[in-house]
Amino acid sequence: MKKGLAKVTAIGLCVSMLISLAGCSGGGGSATTDKAAEKAAEAVTDKNIQSEAEGTQEPIELTYWYWEDEQGTIENMLKDKWEAYAGDRIKVNFESVPSSSFHDKLITAISTGTGPDVFICKPMWAPELYGMGGLMNMEDVFEGWEYADEVDDFMLEQMRAGLDKLYLYPRTTIVMYLYCRKSMFEKAGIDYPKTVDEFFDACEKLTVDTDG
Repeated sequence: MKKGLAKVTAIGLCVSMLISLAGCSGGGGSATTDKAAEKAAEAVTDKNIQSEAEGTQEPIELTYWYWEDEQGTIENMLKDKWEAYAGDRIKVNFESVPSSSFHDKLITAISTGTGPDVFICKPMWAPELYGMGGLMNMEDVFEGWEYADEVDDFMLEQMRAGLDKLYLYPRTTIVMYLYCRKSMFEKAGIDYPKTVDEFFDACEKLTVDTDG
């Protein structure tokens, strides 16, 4: 496997497209994940493989860490996209790490120089990782990305985590909590939603046409 400059450059682009939001790891993915994965592969292969690895057929090898809750979702979805676009030019090794020990293992790996090239993390970890030299400034890379305007400014601020530049990239957003007004459900005679489908069904039942 080819490593070195070509790999380091690819890491920068790859991180900007694949890094996670807030460690939110529900069972499903999102359109953000889907598009980011595909365009990350394009960015790395087009801008880096051709320029830095020109003249060699050796693939670039990257290691991607994610916590176990997303096993089967992250790897299956991203792996297919990388392989479909990059073919043999990029090899991504997906490694599942238990969520309970993910932070400590990541810190240890980075401090010993054995950390992954790409990983999901919570924004609150950013200052610590930055202080260790474990993050790359992705501001310029992001600004040059053709889909940058589709990312909400609020999400980007969350990713900056109080730092001066963009070191993380939002991958997925999920709803952590949902509050219901008890009186509205009681008046409509419906139960509180326990699933997403029940939530949308309740929204329809609670919608009132104020114009008659």
